[in-house]
This record gives sequence, structure tokens and C-alpha cells, in this order.
Amino acid sequence: MQPVVARGADIVIPLPITAGVLWGVFVLALLVVGAISWMFVHHWGYYGVEGNNRVFVKGLYFTACIGLFVLSALLISAYALTS
Repeated sequence: MQPVVARGADIVIPLPITAGVLWGVFVLALLVVGAISWMFVHHWGYYGVEGNNRVFVKGLYFTACIGLFVLSALLISAYALTS
């Protein structure tokens, strides 16, 4: 089989993506999501998400965030083991 080559792709720029780079992006994403989460919690408390709805919204949001970050950390760790 011949490798698939895109037409017009005469320039190849080697860009090694190491586990360290991925962990750096991960930490940056944690900081950004942390700041946005703080804003969400303030917004939910100040502007009217009340009672059980607030508990549900916070639970759903933080469960999804934690799940995605755990999945990301596991995938970065797996990538680091294979490279």
C-alpha cells in the first residue's frame, strides 16, 4: 500500500508533541476551567439558580468537569508510556 499524501503538502514541519507539552496544556486547561467554574458558581448563586436546581446544576457540571479531566490525565499518561 502507498501512503496517503495530501497534494500541495510540500513542506513538512516536524513538531514533536511530548508528554511534557501535553501536561503543560493540561495544567493551563485546569487553570482556565477553574476560573470559569468560579464565575459559574458566583453567577448561579447571585443571579437566581435556586434550591435543588443549584445542587443539580453544580453536581452535573463538576461531575462532567472532573470526569473529563480524569480521562484527559489517563490519556496523557498512556501517551507518555507509549512515547
